[in-house]
Amino acid sequence: MDFEPDEPVYRVKVIVVGDSTVGKTSIISQYNSFQEDEMPHTVATLNCESINKKFNMNDELVSVHIWDTIGQEKHQGLSTAYYRNAGGAMIVYSIADTESFQKIPKWIERVRQNCLEDCKIMLVGNKSDLKESRCIEHDEGLEFSIREDILFSEMSAKTGENVTESFNQLIEGVLEAPKESKVFRQTENLALSANTKMSDYNATILHPREKPKCRC
Repeated sequence: MDFEPDEPVYRVKVIVVGDSTVGKTSIISQYNSFQEDEMPHTVATLNCESINKKFNMNDELVSVHIWDTIGQEKHQGLSTAYYRNAGGAMIVYSIADTESFQKIPKWIERVRQNCLEDCKIMLVGNKSDLKESRCIEHDEGLEFSIREDILFSEMSAKTGENVTESFNQLIEGVLEAPKESKVFRQTENLALSANTKMSDYNATILHPREKPKCRC
């Protein structure tokens, strides 16, 4: 099935959060780089802060917007606007960085406080290729996710191992929400559109008198 760019669809927002050195942007770029023919009924577009993928769900198009923090968590912190209306959240740590794993409870708390009530969460251990530098064992991450009742995966943004599978698992979990759920937004009602950059959105919502600046 071919997708028309102007065709009205539901939109679902998925965010990727975690400490600034865990590889969030690389994960998103890796997910966006795979060929369309590897996953039927999917199309992607990329701007400096998000990617947009369209899925065929029960013969209806759902546009999934995956948002990157672009380092805001390091320099100025993330505003609640970043989390707003998110139906899915990928919380990332590095298997070679104990501190990034220790901060996961903080990220889970922020997601649960600021995202939608039925937001689907996945804990991800990135950099699984760094086998010699591993300090967080797979079972440690898995056990933590079980206690928190969230999804879990390990991946390597460098090699691409398990990146697509993890994103697809999270998105499938998000799309399992009832159609009447707030997870699904009509195209015209979603605050973050496919062409809106986070810098523009923050300028509009948080600082309406300031002119938006693009950091592309």
